[in-house]
Amino acid sequence: QLSGVGPATEACFHKLGIFTLRDLLWNFPRTFIDRSQLQNSIYNIADGEIGTFRLVVEKAKVKHNSATCKDESGNSIDVSFFYGQSRQGMIMASAAMKKLCNMELDSNVMIVSGKIKHSEQKSVLFNPDVVISPEQTDKLGIEPVYHLTSGLTQKKVIAAVDAALDAAGELFSLLPESLPDDVLATLRWPTLVDAFHLAHKPTSMEETRIDSPSRKRIAFEDLSMQQA
Repeated sequence: QLSGVGPATEACFHKLGIFTLRDLLWNFPRTFIDRSQLQNSIYNIADGEIGTFRLVVEKAKVKHNSATCKDESGNSIDVSFFYGQSRQGMIMASAAMKKLCNMELDSNVMIVSGKIKHSEQKSVLFNPDVVISPEQTDKLGIEPVYHLTSGLTQKKVIAAVDAALDAAGELFSLLPESLPDDVLATLRWPTLVDAFHLAHKPTSMEETRIDSPSRKRIAFEDLSMQQA
């Protein structure tokens, strides 16, 4: 059992073939998004790609669901939110705009990350994934992207994986590492529990590679179990 995973969410995980904590740990991200690098110009990021920027919100140009902003190079970009015409969708858009305008801190500088769309007329960040104040840059990093199914969001999967990693850390501490220390040192591999942490929560894009030390360690464990 995991905190935050009730019967409905559990049923969604079952659709992906995930029934146990072990299944969840072995369900690795399909890709990663690097939000750790702040770009000083929106034009450093190609059309359709994801970028992270420090933007100045021009509060005189704020509309009900969009705002014109400037990047650090002085380029203009529109940040807009739309979650449908329903009442709930309008409430979500309004809340997102308040967050962008940072009404509580009365600041006009925000960190915004999402997919950028360039055209001849203007550049747009539509429904950006991350909107935080400059004081929260520690929240930026390498973000895992998991396979989903109806009823599951990335946020739910990431929370479940984090809880599973915490539980696994406690369980692994009760068992000896399956490879001797000298072998790990020679191969420069992490322990198995550290390998799982790095596979799900890498600290650099180099660690996301399929031939990274953490993934090699896990692959060796997988093959060892199959042969045993």
